Amino acid sequence: MTPKTAAFLLPLALAFASDASAQSSLRFHGTGAGDVDRVKIRIDDPATAAPGPPADVGATDFTIELFLRATAAENSAPAVACGPGIDWIFGNIVLDRDRYNQDRKFGVSIAGGVVVFGVSGDGTGDLAICGATDVLDGAWHHVALTRRRADGRLAIFVDGALDAEGDGPDGDVSYPDDGVPGDFCGGPCVNSDPFIVLGAEKHDAGPAYPSFAGHLDELRISNVLRYASSFAPPAAPFAPDASTTALYHFDEGTGDVVGDSSGAAGGPSEGERRFGGSPAGPEWSSETPFPADPFACRLGNVNAGAGAVADVLFVNGSAGDPRCRRVAVTAGVPTAVAVAAAPAGGTRQFALWYFDGEPSNADATLARFRNGSNRIVSLGVGARALPCANTVQPGSCPCPTRFATGFSSASFGPAKASRLCLAPNSPVPRAPTTIPTVFPLGLFTIGGLVSDAGSAGDRPISVTNWVVVESR
Repeated sequence: MTPKTAAFLLPLALAFASDASAQSSLRFHGTGAGDVDRVKIRIDDPATAAPGPPADVGATDFTIELFLRATAAENSAPAVACGPGIDWIFGNIVLDRDRYNQDRKFGVSIAGGVVVFGVSGDGTGDLAICGATDVLDGAWHHVALTRRRADGRLAIFVDGALDAEGDGPDGDVSYPDDGVPGDFCGGPCVNSDPFIVLGAEKHDAGPAYPSFAGHLDELRISNVLRYASSFAPPAAPFAPDASTTALYHFDEGTGDVVGDSSGAAGGPSEGERRFGGSPAGPEWSSETPFPADPFACRLGNVNAGAGAVADVLFVNGSAGDPRCRRVAVTAGVPTAVAVAAAPAGGTRQFALWYFDGEPSNADATLARFRNGSNRIVSLGVGARALPCANTVQPGSCPCPTRFATGFSSASFGPAKASRLCLAPNSPVPRAPTTIPTVFPLGLFTIGGLVSDAGSAGDRPISVTNWVVVESR
């Protein structure tokens, strides 16, 4: 088995659900100059010593989380040194709450394709931690950053999985209530402080400090540690609660006000869209992490050429009716489940699982794998393409009930097969092949992965179309 075949199946379930009819996001272009192509959120009034708006976190524990979608082509900052220091500022900056040459600051960037989270204490040192998951693959990712005040512990979570952690500076890192912007920007830094800035390096300090290009959606800031271990990523827009200090849905769709929906006392912490640059941004976009159509992912993403996708999974010769992908079969009678090779070729390896029931919104799943460079790469969204997160946290979710083991053309030993809900050392022929199956009465969803030489980027594997089997 090749290394890529052995790493064929690293899953992570990510459910997408919601009525997205009125949703939007913001699309940034990485301008990094002119105080444009960014969102600015004021967090203090330097003229007074009064506390700032509730978006000014750092005096207590905090969590900052958002959805982002971006590509490596537009965010080319190389990997940075992780550890003591402030090297997060050299990544493509996503969220900037820096204070130029001053303490009590933090920020989030992407460098070498991974998330970097950095914090500077009040004379207690600096730390930058770096994730391991590639987030520049053109797919939506949920990113959460947590910081514990008492001991400075920092953590990065990507798509619900702990991606990095470290022992950072402790103490208060909120913006000082009587803070004065430093005199380091050709004069006082009054354009960049006192603000949280989204999608840009806030000081416009030059090309050494690049800005983010891509989509941002659903930013929530909280005054608690929301996550301590792996979790199911949000499947719908955030709802405010008592721990929410600022919440930006980016659903305005027009204008320059970015509203805070948190309802937090002392708020709202409204944002301002600073539109400009070439191309001008940030633009309002209809792209969101939450498809309105529960079957929006039904086609998979096997490359058929010219931007089209190909069906490779068939039941009794059919990929199902156009809307719900349903095929009716006779219970108790052998049914032909066939897997075709991807049109662009490949190794013809595949894996399929049969799940109980018809898919709902929550069954739209982001499948991922670990490539030969030990980077986690997103494959795209399918119908429960893999059995939850069993290879990330073995035994964390059950295998399907009536078809407890799936089918794969690769052979796995007992331990890995058990984690993947597969029969050990029982490969079936590579695609094209047919798997005779007898279905009992009921509804079943079939989905999986197939080798695809035409798959985008560093993705030699694609998600198959799904088929709903109605056995009667």
